[in-house]
Amino acid sequence: MNKLMVMVEIQGKPQPVTIEVPEARLDAVLQAVRAHAGLGDSAHVFERDKDDELDSSLEGRTGISVIAHRCKRVDVHVRFEEKVLDEKFSPSATVLRVIRWAVGKKGFNLDSDRQAKANLMLPNTDSPLPKDASIGRFVDGSSCTVVLDLTLKDFTNG
Repeated sequence: MNKLMVMVEIQGKPQPVTIEVPEARLDAVLQAVRAHAGLGDSAHVFERDKDDELDSSLEGRTGISVIAHRCKRVDVHVRFEEKVLDEKFSPSATVLRVIRWAVGKKGFNLDSDRQAKANLMLPNTDSPLPKDASIGRFVDGSSCTVVLDLTLKDFTNG
């Protein structure tokens, strides 16, 4: 038997938890994650920074990082200057991935100097979101939507 360590980020919980699944089988992992998440059988389970729900073979793997979320897609609204752009992401998409979209050609099409300074923030806050965090972490409990502000402020010196 091949046990699997699963780091689970659960919607609405501040810290991920690690659970041990006795067998590296998809059905066993989904059952364990959904039971631990408390979101019921309708919870969507994504491997970290993947677009589609977990459905691949886990054979030979000893660890995996997943996100359990009630939303299959998150409607992300990014505000910059006078404009707002919208895109849908899986809840497991990282903040960095959303930044890359927002500053790129399909987003606000910023030059490389401005792209390097880009960060995302929740409205009415003064610190950037961690770039390695999943975007699903910032979804309001009652919707599958998040509004973010794109900023070019320099946060390197506090």
